[in-house]
Amino acid sequence: MVVIAVLLVTPRLARSLTRRRRWSRATDDRQRAQAAWLELLDNLTDHQVAWSASESPRALGTRLARTLRLSPGAAAALARIVHATERAR
Repeated sequence: MVVIAVLLVTPRLARSLTRRRRWSRATDDRQRAQAAWLELLDNLTDHQVAWSASESPRALGTRLARTLRLSPGAAAALARIVHATERAR
């Protein structure tokens, strides 16, 4: 039972540690934009939403807003992440 419990908790713990490390290392706007973008990509992966590394931030953001039927607030947040990522690059 202990082994099963550890196996169930490990992915969430690893994701939490990755998130915490990513955000703690982001000390300027460019790094924060990159951290937000990587978090978005990790969340898409977690929710089994397909994305391609060759897809630009703008193209991915447009596709997500269209296919996921985001609320106005979520669409605005996605647009801010996309815009910040483009500026940082």
